[in-house]
Amino acid sequence: MEGIKSFGSLEIYYLKCTMWDKKEIDLRSIVDNMKNRSNSGSLRAFSGIMIFCLMMAMVRGCSSSRKENASKPETAGTGTEVPESQETESAATESESLTETETAAGPATEPAAEQLHYESYYDGSLGFCGDLRGTILVVSIFADDAGTQWDPESDEDRQMQLDTVENLRVAAEYLHEQALNYGSDTEFIYDWTQNEGICYEASFDETLVRTDGGGYAAERNWIADNVDTQALKDRYEADHVVYYIFFNTGFDNSVNPWSIGHTSSYGGENGPFYDIELTNLYVRFKDFVTMPSVYAHEMMHAFGAHDLYYANYYITQEYVDHLAGSGSNDIMYTVTSGHEITNEFTELDAYYTGIADSSDDAVCWGLGETEH
Repeated sequence: MEGIKSFGSLEIYYLKCTMWDKKEIDLRSIVDNMKNRSNSGSLRAFSGIMIFCLMMAMVRGCSSSRKENASKPETAGTGTEVPESQETESAATESESLTETETAAGPATEPAAEQLHYESYYDGSLGFCGDLRGTILVVSIFADDAGTQWDPESDEDRQMQLDTVENLRVAAEYLHEQALNYGSDTEFIYDWTQNEGICYEASFDETLVRTDGGGYAAERNWIADNVDTQALKDRYEADHVVYYIFFNTGFDNSVNPWSIGHTSSYGGENGPFYDIELTNLYVRFKDFVTMPSVYAHEMMHAFGAHDLYYANYYITQEYVDHLAGSGSNDIMYTVTSGHEITNEFTELDAYYTGIADSSDDAVCWGLGETEH
């Protein structure tokens, strides 16, 4: 009911009713016609008929409105129904806005849902990677430095980049199978051709194909400035993130791929500290195209495994000599050529990557304790 008008002793209510098909009937014109006929002796009879018709229209309109409202779901996430008056008004507004949007810029799209923060089991205390379990996100960065470049117009370079995805697949499947032997389940997300936001291009002025790891600061800072790691973890519900930085080296390159991460942060308060696990992967070295076993070897560094082919903070020279004398096939001691990985993933490797509680070799040879 919108208002009341009086004609002598007769008060007639006029209404604007909205029928279920959303077409509006304006009854003011009917009232005006009645006013013009106010001197007629049949006014009262005509008024009675019109009031009866108006009442029936109201009943039909309200009934249709109830049916329409009954078919609408409750507001998502609240369990509370929207009041009929608000729902009708909102529906009309949305309908009008949608029409304007479609006319101006094509069909309207649903707004993106707010990304929730992923709560991982891993607390981040050992850098971006903890133990070898859970969901592991591999981010690829194709980098130019002072001595190497990727040519976007080169079919050979593009194919080499695509080959890195295949090599990551082989490495991920190998590590997944080996971890299962120690009761650890893993999922690797690495394919940047299928997953958005996990592949980048970078350019550095300095030489980063080097043996001393001196480029870590430049690479680490580039990642911190250009990649939102937490957003990627939230998006893919990842527990760990490891960065592979690929350099387009030639066969004349003599520098082996290398990795730096939290496990390299030895020496207490006075030693170096590394909080982002990253691998410098040189796609060719010493007459070889870098094979999947190298990818897996370097990946294991991110989770705490140590090189076993030279003495270091954790590994004694006596143990290195023992492995050499026994012809060890441990993947942290040697890597195999070819597309298939046939190296051994030992109990010591499981211990250092946090999926085995102990290692007989670590005890017998006085090796350093795991960081896990």
